[in-house]
Formats: sequence, structure tokens, C-alpha cells
Amino acid sequence: MLAAMMLITSVPVNVFAESKNYDKTAITSVQDLNKTPLTVAQTNGKPAEDIIKNPDMPKLYTMRADYKVPRNDEEVIAYQPYIATVGDHEYTYTDLDGNEGQKVLTDEEKSKIKKKINLPDIDGYTSPTPSFTVNYEYIKNNAEKGNLDGNENKGQHPYLYKAKQGTINIKHSFQKLENLEEYGYRDGDTDFIYTSQTGVTGTSVTIKALGGEKINGYVPEVNVLTTQVPQNSAKFEIEMRYNRAIYDVKFDSKGGTELPGMTLFYGQTIPKLNFDIKKLGATLQGWKVNKDITYIDQAGKKQTLSKDTLIKKEDFEVGGKFQDGIKYAMPAEGLTFTAEWTDKPKADYVIQFWTEKPDYNDQDDTLPLRNRYDFIGARRIDNADTGSTPDLTNLDIHDITFPDLNDGRLEKAQNNKEEFERYYFLNRDLTQKQNASKENPNVQKSVLSTGETVYNVYYDRRVYTLYFTAANELAFENAGSFWPIITRDGKVIGKEGSPYKVDVRFNQSLDGIWPKDAEVSNLPPGSSDPDGDTGLIGWIINNNAGESVFRDTPPYRLSAEDFIDSQDVVGEGEFEGFGHADEIPIGENQTKARDKYEISIGSTSLDTAVVHHIDIIKDDFNGKEQIDYDMSYWKSDTNVVEYAFILPHLQGFTLKQEQREAEWILEKPTDNQYRTINDLNRDRNKITPFRSDADKIKYIPKFPWGKKLFNGKNAYNYANYSRNKYKLKLNNDPKTVKNDSEYGDGNILEVPYEKPLKDLKLDKNHEPKKPAWVPEKWTFKGWALDPSGDNLVKEGTETKLHYDQVLFAKWAEPDTIWKVKFDPNGGRLADLSTIIYNNKCNT
Repeated sequence: MLAAMMLITSVPVNVFAESKNYDKTAITSVQDLNKTPLTVAQTNGKPAEDIIKNPDMPKLYTMRADYKVPRNDEEVIAYQPYIATVGDHEYTYTDLDGNEGQKVLTDEEKSKIKKKINLPDIDGYTSPTPSFTVNYEYIKNNAEKGNLDGNENKGQHPYLYKAKQGTINIKHSFQKLENLEEYGYRDGDTDFIYTSQTGVTGTSVTIKALGGEKINGYVPEVNVLTTQVPQNSAKFEIEMRYNRAIYDVKFDSKGGTELPGMTLFYGQTIPKLNFDIKKLGATLQGWKVNKDITYIDQAGKKQTLSKDTLIKKEDFEVGGKFQDGIKYAMPAEGLTFTAEWTDKPKADYVIQFWTEKPDYNDQDDTLPLRNRYDFIGARRIDNADTGSTPDLTNLDIHDITFPDLNDGRLEKAQNNKEEFERYYFLNRDLTQKQNASKENPNVQKSVLSTGETVYNVYYDRRVYTLYFTAANELAFENAGSFWPIITRDGKVIGKEGSPYKVDVRFNQSLDGIWPKDAEVSNLPPGSSDPDGDTGLIGWIINNNAGESVFRDTPPYRLSAEDFIDSQDVVGEGEFEGFGHADEIPIGENQTKARDKYEISIGSTSLDTAVVHHIDIIKDDFNGKEQIDYDMSYWKSDTNVVEYAFILPHLQGFTLKQEQREAEWILEKPTDNQYRTINDLNRDRNKITPFRSDADKIKYIPKFPWGKKLFNGKNAYNYANYSRNKYKLKLNNDPKTVKNDSEYGDGNILEVPYEKPLKDLKLDKNHEPKKPAWVPEKWTFKGWALDPSGDNLVKEGTETKLHYDQVLFAKWAEPDTIWKVKFDPNGGRLADLSTIIYNNKCNT
């Protein structure tokens, strides 16, 4: 501005006032306006704007010098800039009369524009040069490097400072034990821990918390801090704080009264230990801790409590070394206190027997054991040596009722291991896993002095491989046999040379496994008889006598009577000793030797057969008949209805009629006495309403593999069953095996087969009487499947089994309500609401 003024004032004053018709007398004050007459300027024909416009100005050059410092990868202005402006050294102007003039700035005038500028001092930074000199050329040249803004060139010439190296001091403070709101020295120190970190001024540095042994027992309030190195770091200090860590203290009562654990701050006093816990058959001697710990004695000195030291009750009494607790002893790690007992030399224990269920999804590894095994009985062993380990692999199974074996066969199996293993065998791996000690999974747990040790042994059902093939050579022709092709879901699963085979557990349901007639093809050609076509009339069990032992009406179970016991299968008398066929037909002139657990089943046919529709009708829990549409099916059978074929037996049900003749069902109504398909479906729907059209019986005009039509006529038959009831015995004393006469009134229930046990509401409707041995404070927790009470009925989905069962009352300490504290650890308590809700805490 100074330079511009110098240029402007160098123009003669008369240039602006010459030839103007107005009073040239100077006006020195406002008062002069009232007494000095003025002459109005005359325009002389010129526009007014030409008279009053400013005179032409020279072109201007402005230079700006910024003082910049680097901060976080940017250059920022850190001080008031220096700005200078000059006019052009030569320019043309026009006066008010319209006369042009020329102005040239002389060297002498330029030389007057000169000044030394010292760069300012900025803390934390070094200037690029101590000073710079401003003159006319310096200003103009730097301005010309910029941009033209109207009549002015504006340019910048920044001076970039360099950042100095700065040091940040970091003070580390630790949470006090006496007042958790205060922070100070670390335990055992006499001063704060200081560290430092360097960085250049204005840049961000990341400060990490201390780690390792330096903060043993503490956790950083934050793990990292980010800050900028200040311009002046001499008095700059950052505090990092460390909170006391929290560690778990656990109590292993070794079979005694369960104690809740606790959490303590590092260095906190461990409260008095509990010496009032109880354990049946044992006396508490004291506690041992699993690690050496340091504590402060009553004299204020540090002492060490060894992990091998027995901590006794008197240590916590008045005058004992821990009368105020184990002072300031909580180490920077978790602790476990283990109870030390003196056991009685003799104790009782229980062995619980479990058998694999016949029907469950054995491909689902997530199924709990109670969905895979049924409890079948228990045996109590009295006066055993404490600490002994019974042999669970060679147990006497007398008096244990294994399901699905009739009395004679069960007795035979109990007396003969080979006979028993035709149906069941010990699952050694599962038994070992379920009875392992907590300390070592490879070692079986020993008998505890409590008298409450429970061992669980598991028996799996024997698996047999069934071959659905042709009849063996002895029965092939007289049974009308053939090599069946079995197709399921569009895929051939069995044919000559590769018969359909499947693995099945003892007494497993064959529903869905047994081939349906519609799945079988490759039957022999039919005869000329117009009343029927060649049909599959069933399967026979291949045997060494060539006897046709039919198994022609599904659904079956792989029972001992129907399949496994060869003598039962073939019969006695002239066929005694002729068991399962020694050779299994595989293909034409090709057989394989039958293994011990394989059964061969051969196809049979009749050249005059028609379709028979079969309904399975079962009583519900109230005795009302219901059609089980999922079990209804059709089969090919004799071409007459007067033949009363044998109806299938169902587990848990009793046939109301062992054999029944079929009836003809017509496709369309005629004048005779037979019902039509529509009549039959109307009657079926009255018994059990259809779920969809798939439940309806549909007329079948011919066999899928056949050629002859049935002339509008199919056959219909049904099997109806009463639902069996079995005893459910409620034993209030899980330590006692009772005879039926010992249960008392109302404790033996008759429950329908498959009735959900939950629906009986046993816990509410049958609360048991407390046995004498149960402590007074203990309460009834519910009815359980097993004496140990591990499988409560109310927590499962069990239904009534097809044999008598015993349920056992579970007695235990009442539930305890605990206070739950939440430490948000820097979070928000509101975030815990989901946890509280999902875990159903009462708050």
C-alpha cells in the first residue's frame, strides 16, 4: 500500500484540477460551507459520470509471504502473513478533461521500496531462512507468478518451516486398592513409572500401554492413545492409567457341598474360606490352593503360602494367621481351592443300564444321549471299597430286563453271552467316555465315599445286513421266485448281481426300508388267467430246508421271532436245525457265504394276483380308532378275497383280529353289493378326516409291471389295533429297588403306549414323600428317567415305551438366588439388556 501511495502522490495535483470551472478555494471545515459561496461545476456537455469518475490507476502487484509448518502431512499457516503491493512502473492515464498522460516510475523511486523482513520464531519449528529483503522487483516478480484478479496480480511466496524433534513424557499410574477411584504408584513402587516417546512437532504419534511383567495384575484403561507432538513439549505430559485386573477364585469341593466361585481384584484380600461344607462319607480336613501365593501377615511382613500347605479351620479363627482373611493375597492369575477330605473306607455305588433305541436318526451326531438310549434298570452295589474301580466290561446282566426279548429268550440271553450278543452288545467306547474321571479321561472314575457314585453302561443293538434277493436254490421254483429289480426315487437300488442290501438294528422298524410292491419289477410273465396278473405275493426268509416262510405284509420290525432267531423263523418239528440259509443268492449261479449277522430274503410271485389296499387303524389315547394314513399302503396278493391273510403285529398295540378276509372295491357303482372307491373314501374320511387328497385310496387298473387290467375291481382290507397300556412306577427313593407291592397307592400308573410323559404333569400331580435319608432342607426337583436324576422328565420329550418303566424322584438342595453384578468395562449398561433378557435373569 505504501508503494501504491508513493506512485499516486507522484502525479502533479494540477493534473486533477486544471481547466475546471469551480472555486479552487480550500474548504478547511464544515462551518465554511455556510459562509463561503460555491460555484457548481459546469459539465460543458460532458456526461456527469465522466466528470466524477476516479482517475485511472496503475496495474497493481501483490505478493503474499505465508509462514507454514508441516502438520499431519499438511502445510498449515502458523503466523500472520507478510503482504506487500506495488504499482506498475509505467502506465498511461487520462485526466478529468480527457487528456492522456504517461507515468514512469524512476529507479530512484523504486529504490525507496526496500525493507528487510525477519522471519518470526515459531515454537517447535526451524525457519528456512533468518530473513528476506523486500524490494520492488521482489514483490512484482512474485506477484506475476500468481493469478490476475481484475487489475491486480496476486502471487504467493510461502516460507516452509521444518519441524523439530519433540519428546512426549508419559506418566503411568495404577488403580489404588483402598480407593478404586484413585490412581498412583504401582504396588511395591515408591514413584510413578515414566516413559517418553519422540516425534516431530505437529505429527501424530501412537502411544502404546505398557505390557508384560510391568503391568502384571493390571489392565490398561486404553491400549493405545493417539496425540500430536506439541510445539512446546517441555511441560507436556500424558497420563496412562491401569485398572486392577479381576481374577476368578474357584472352589472344588471334591464331591462335597458345591460352593460358588468369586472374583477378586489383584492384590485384594481373600475372604475367609468355608469350612461348613458337607460330604457324605467323609470329614473335611481343610483346603489347599493350586498355586503359591504371597500374603501380608499380621505384622505387615510378606509371607508365602505354599500350594502344598493344608489350610485349616483354625487358621481363620481369632488368633489364627488368617483371622482377617488372607490379606492382600490375590495374585495376578486365577486360583482354585480344593477341599481335602478323609473318606470312609466303604461305600455304595450304582450301575445304570441303558440300551440303544431301535428307531432314531443315527446320522445326527448332535442328538443327546437321552434321545439315543433308553434307561432299562439299575443295580446298587453295597459296601464296596472306597477308591476302587469296578469292571464295567463284564457285568452280570441277570435281573436286568432288556427290551424286545420275550421271557424265554431273555433268560436264555442272560445265561449265554453268545445268545445275548445276537441282540445287544456293550458299547465299550461310550461306556468308557461316560465313566471317565474328571482328572484323566483315559482313567475310569473310582468309587467315592459319598455312596452316590453312579456308573452308566450302554448297550447297542446288534446290526444285521438284510439282502433282498431271489429265493435260494431249494425254494426258487416252488416259490415262483425271480431276480427282483428294486427302484426307489428313480434309482435302481437292487438287481441280479447286486441285490438290495441294508443295515438294520435289532427290532428297528422296517417301514421305509422294506421294498414296497410298486418298487419291484422284473416279475415273471403272467398266465392266461383273466382274473389276475403276476404279482409279488411277499418275501420268504431263505433257509436250509427250502420251506416257504412268508414275510409278506409290511410294516415289520427286525424282531427276534420274525427274523433273527432261525429256529423261531423256520419252526420246530421236522424243520428243527434248519436255520438261515448258509448261502445268499447274488446272481445266476452265484452265491456268497452268509456271515454271522446277515439274513437273506427271497422274492416270490403268483401268476394270478390283484391289488389289495391295506389300512392300518390304531386306537388313540382315548380309545378312538384313527387311520394312520402314513402307514397305509397297497400290495399285490391273491386274486380272491375269501383268503384271510395274516395281519401285521405292531409294537405297543394288540391286533383286534389276527386274520381278516378282504372285500372287493369297485371303480364305479354297479348293481351288486360291493362298495365303490368313493364309498370307501367317504367312510374312511368319517373315521379320520383326510389331510389332503394323498390320503384317499385311488383305483389301480393294473400292476405297474403288468399288462392285464383288473376290470374295475380292487380289493381292500385293514388291520385295527387297540393301544396297549404299560406300567409307569413312581419311586420316591432312588436308592431303593422296590417290588410292586412297595410303591403304595397312586404310585403305579397305567399309561398308554406313546403317551408323552410331559402330558401327565407328574411333578404337579404326583409329588412324592421324602425318604428318611434326604436332608431336611432338600426339596423335590422332579421325576427322572434314571436314579441319578440326570434326565428329568420335564426337560425331555420322552413318550411311554412298550414295557413297564420306573421313574425316580430327584432330591437336591433348593435353588439359590444369586446377586449378579455387571461390569460394563467401558461399555454401556444398556448393552447388557439383551443378555439379561435372553438368559431370563430377574433384575
